[in-house]
Amino acid sequence: MMSSDLPARFLTAGATSAELGISEATLTKWVAAGEFPKPLRLGLRKLVWQRCDLEQYIESRIAERDSSK
Repeated sequence: MMSSDLPARFLTAGATSAELGISEATLTKWVAAGEFPKPLRLGLRKLVWQRCDLEQYIESRIAERDSSK
């Protein structure tokens, strides 16, 4: 079922923050401020981010940096 897809398609808060090199608290603040995509709720206590959303976020930051040169 989906559990086999979870590591490839989805990232937990810990994995997402580790990919970005930030703390989970910072990730939570960014989401609350609308600076980062909202997570998906897979259950009552399971929040995850789609890997593609993380990749799009990083690409947009790179484009933002490059456009300001």
